[in-house]
Amino acid sequence: MSPATPAHRTPPILDTAGLSVSHGGMRSQLAEAARRDLIEDVKHMTAEQRLAAFLAHCQLMAQLNSAGGANQHRPPRAVPRNAS
Repeated sequence: MSPATPAHRTPPILDTAGLSVSHGGMRSQLAEAARRDLIEDVKHMTAEQRLAAFLAHCQLMAQLNSAGGANQHRPPRAVPRNAS
């Protein structure tokens, strides 16, 4: 075990898609219930409905990404670009 990883920390629990569903061994019952409901809902969707949901998700993520980037400024470069 590396010095950066505490010995008492448990690895994240992964769901069937390989996504982390816990942090440090703590599980969220609310998140688990929402995940089960979502999986059940997706089972009843047509291919067109799944595609529309994916498109809406991607559009929302793009909006979040652009909103977060508008408030962030890059730190100045240590060396100017045209310096050798």
